[in-house]
Order: sequence, then structure tokens, then C-alpha cells
Amino acid sequence: MRFLLWSVTVFLSIGMSQAQVVQSIQGQVEVQSDRWQPLVAQTPFERPIRALLGRADLKFSEGRFLLGSNSSAQPRNREVQLLSGQGYAEGSFTFYLGSTHVFVQGKARVDLTGNSPRISVLQGLARISSPGRGLFYVPEGKTYNLNTQALKDFIEDDAWYNNELLGPGNVKVAALKGAVEVQKDQLWQKLRVNSVLQLDDVIRTGKSSWAEFTFEDDTYFRLNENSKVRVLSIEKLSAGKRRVVLKLEQGTAWNVVQKGNGGYQFRTATLVAGVRGTVFRIDADDTIKVFEGTVTAGDENSSIPIQRNEQFTPAQGTRALNVDPLDAFNQSMDLLHSKPVTIDLDPLPVGSLQQLTLSGRTLPGSNLQFEEGKDILPIEVADDGSFQFTLELPDGPHLFTLRAQRAGREFTLTGEVVIEHKPPVQIQPLPEPPVVETPAAVQLQPAAPLEVQPEVVPLPAAPTPVPLFIELQPLGQKPMKQVVLAGRVLPGSALRYEEGERVVPLELQEDGRFQVPLPLADGLHTFTLRSTLQNSEFSLSQTVLVDQTPPEIRFLKARREGRWLLLEVSVQDATAVTLNVLGKDFGLDGATLRLPLSEQDAALQTLSLRLIDEAGNTTTRDVPVE
Repeated sequence: MRFLLWSVTVFLSIGMSQAQVVQSIQGQVEVQSDRWQPLVAQTPFERPIRALLGRADLKFSEGRFLLGSNSSAQPRNREVQLLSGQGYAEGSFTFYLGSTHVFVQGKARVDLTGNSPRISVLQGLARISSPGRGLFYVPEGKTYNLNTQALKDFIEDDAWYNNELLGPGNVKVAALKGAVEVQKDQLWQKLRVNSVLQLDDVIRTGKSSWAEFTFEDDTYFRLNENSKVRVLSIEKLSAGKRRVVLKLEQGTAWNVVQKGNGGYQFRTATLVAGVRGTVFRIDADDTIKVFEGTVTAGDENSSIPIQRNEQFTPAQGTRALNVDPLDAFNQSMDLLHSKPVTIDLDPLPVGSLQQLTLSGRTLPGSNLQFEEGKDILPIEVADDGSFQFTLELPDGPHLFTLRAQRAGREFTLTGEVVIEHKPPVQIQPLPEPPVVETPAAVQLQPAAPLEVQPEVVPLPAAPTPVPLFIELQPLGQKPMKQVVLAGRVLPGSALRYEEGERVVPLELQEDGRFQVPLPLADGLHTFTLRSTLQNSEFSLSQTVLVDQTPPEIRFLKARREGRWLLLEVSVQDATAVTLNVLGKDFGLDGATLRLPLSEQDAALQTLSLRLIDEAGNTTTRDVPVE
């Protein structure tokens, strides 16, 4: 008991000596006075604060506390108390995690999200003092659950604190069908294609309805029928990373996540599914099915990896994957996601029309609309992609555009018709003049009726749309050193590359084939290929990540420990990096690599290693073994 009281006293004395200042702010952070108002950097931390889409870096004499997005904190006994959300502590100081008092010496992340309040020690040690529970020590590499008091290995799947916050991430509605609504400011409204999701948005789908949402790196998720999802966080981070946290409150969500761009989490009421490049389905009843890659599913007590072709439920654990009709539907929709968008319009009648009826086919799930000037009218597309649309238009010529959009790709088709509701005027023969009697013997004969035949001038035929296409060889999902566009378009058409204000005509062969290398700078590039011919146009959008910079080694140290080789490597690169050493490949996740030494390598004095990033850039280095 003496030890317990002495330890608590030490914690308080350390905390009372700390000076707290809001060192810096990223994004939107507010402070509470008589009302919530913007927080200013370099001010004392004396009132409750909340980070919306933002972060606040609190400076202490012996360290720092970084408050994450969608989180809140307040001062308590001259220390910081995390009230909700997440934070990151670095240094040697004390703080409160809810009502729990924590002393950290090193680096730790703290989370008050969901049903699992916890502290995870990345480096060093943490001591925890909870009311009625005494002291508990959390060593490096472990996670401690404040509710269950369970201690388990720490697995990082969302290192948000390692990257700067640049702003909100870009998530758009790529395609939808049926009744899909979004709740903003407690009001439900119809969701439309190309709408951008924002923090705290809630989306719901009705019966036989679905919606597909896409990110800048072509990661996307599909909300199936009778489902509801809440947006907890969508952040754009430095180094091309992003942070996505979604909560499934009802129904089912299908996810296709690209690799190497940061954290992606889907939560239910009790589970957290963390992924880094995979195809998986998650249900609100905590069912998880993995079709590609690996998903880490965690609750209050444990976290387990779910591998490809496995499914998990809390009641049954992990077992072999069982594909049901909903899975088959989503897989068929995935095949459509990467297909080019087209419009096959049935031929229009020649001459003037009394009403306009458009029918044909487009890619299923596309957003199709009729445009004339400023008038835009949606056209319903059936499950098989067919459509039929009748429109009453005033008399006269009408130049219109059909526009189909899906998953960032677009196809347009123009046409012209003449509407004439009144039939052509028929000129009738003149009536016979009356017979006038005269006293003279002269008899007047009635004049012959004048027959006038109306001249009907045929209207020019509407231009026939040209079915254009762009067949582009897949660029893949990995970063590239150089982008080479290759494929085929309709012979005789023109093709150009568009990115922002940059427009580059592309040279075509006589048969419509092309192969053009593009000199692009490092970074993310979203571009459009546009093919035109006469009155028709076809466009295709793609996103690629260009990386021509080899991995930069920031820290490198190798030391021998018995029959083991300990290798500490810190690397900076825009993509994931693989380390090749002693003939084996290892992924770099920031931890120290512990490699067994063979008898042949026991006397190793110098270690040769090779770093390869996802684009194929390499860095080689020799390091002495201590």
C-alpha cells in the first residue's frame, strides 16, 4: 500500500510542474468560452478544446500531446485530459485518459473510440493508475484495455500521427441506384452522383437500392440495400496517405481498398476492421468476409487476422468463406467498375417529331442525364443498363447532350431534332365564283378553280452519332516510375490528354493504336483521355501515382545479439518499402527487425541491404554490424 500511495504522489508532482501551450494547429480546432470559437496557436491550454477535422499539438516542458481529429480534451490539474477520440503522447509526462491517470515515458497512442478505451505503447513504458485498481505497467509493444484490463500485442493499422493533416479527403458518389439519402444537419435529402461526403454525414439505402463511393486512389466501397453508414473521418495526409474511418450502423458494405495509401477502418457497434489493401465485406452483425488480402478484426478483448477466402463471426470464429448471392452481386458490380462508360443510342426517326423518345443502353449503374442548355433531366437506367425516356419539347430545333457518368469516367453523345406539333398547312382550292345574270346575251363562264399544291421541304436528317471508344491498357494499382499510355481508339478520331489546365494531343497510328510515354512529376495525377470525332465525344479518367525517387534512409543500425541480428531501419518514401537482406524480403513497419543468424553469417562484419519501393526504385547500402 505504501508503494501505491508513493507512486501516485510522484505522478501528481510531475503533472503540476508542466506548462501547457497550444504549440500548433492543423485544420479546424475550437476552444470553448461562452461559445465554441476558433482556437489560436501559441496560446495557453486553459479551456476545453475540440478538434473537428483538425489537430492540436499541446506542448509540455517534458513532451507533447497531439489531439487527433473528431476528438476533445480539457485541462485537469494542469494536465491534459482526453475526453473523446484519440491522441498521441511523446516524451515523459502525465495526463488523464478519461478518469484514468497515465504516466508515459516514451511514445504512446491513446484511444477513447468505440467500446474499447485503450493505451498502446509504441516505445518505452506507461504506468496507469485507475480508481479502485491500483497501478498497472504497460510495456513497449503492448495495448492495454481500460475496460477489460486485458493486455495484448499492439498491431498498428492506423498510424495517423506519423503524417501531417493536409485537409479533408475527397470521397465522391460514383454511382447509385434507387432510394439513396444523406442526412445533413438532421435533415434527410436525396443523394446525387458526384456529391462529396463530409464529416458526420449519414447515408442510407432503401430496398433494391445501392450506392458506390470512390476515393482519389480508386479505393471504393459499395453500400448495399437497406444499409446505413456514418462518416467518422476522411482525412488527406502528407506523403500521399489518407485516413478513413466509417461506421456501419445497418446492413452491409462491400470494400475494395487499394494498397499503400494509409489507414482504412470500418467499424460496427462492437468490431473494428482495419485493412491496408484488400477486398472484403462487412455486415452490421459483425460478419466479415475476406476475398482478397487480410483484414484485422478487433473487439474489446482481442484482434485476429482474417485471411483470404475466410469469414468471421464472433459466435463461430474463423471458417471457410461461403459466397452467397449478395457476394456474387457485388463481384459482378466490381467487374463493371473498371469498364469504360458508353451510350448506345437507338436511331432517331428522320424528319420532324412531335415528341422526343430516347432509348438505348449504357453501363449498368451509370448516372445518365439529358442536357439542353441549362436544363438537366435525369434518365433512369435499368439493372441491365437499358433506358427509355420520353420528353415533351416545344416546337423548333433542339440540340441536346446525353451524359453518362460512373466511377469518375464519363461519356457524352450529342444529337439534334426538330419538334413540330402542328401538321403542315394544306392550301385548299379557291371556291367557284357566283354566276351573275346580265341582260346582255353574253354568258359568263365560271372560272376554272385554282389548284395550288403545297410544297413540302424535307428537313435535314439529324447527324448520326459516332460510337467512339477508348481501349486503354490497364495501368495497374501500384505506383509507377513512368506512365506509358497504350491502347486503341476509333480510327480517324482525335485523342488528347487532359490534367487540370494541361492539354496534350496524343499521336495516333492509322489503325487508331497509340503508345505514348508521359513525363510526369512525382505525385498523384488524375487525368482524362478524351476522344472526339464529328459530333461525338468519349472520355475516360484515370488516377496514377508517379514515384521516381528511391527510398531515403533516415536511420540505419545493425547489431549482433547472440545468434540474432537486430536491424533498425527508418526510411522515408511516398510508397510502401520492402527490405531485402540476407536473401529475404521484409516489409518495413517501423519496428526493429530481428533476424536469425546462420553459422555462415555468424562472423558477419558488414551487412548489405537493398530497399525497393512499390514503383521499383531501389537504394542499396552497406552497414557495419556492431
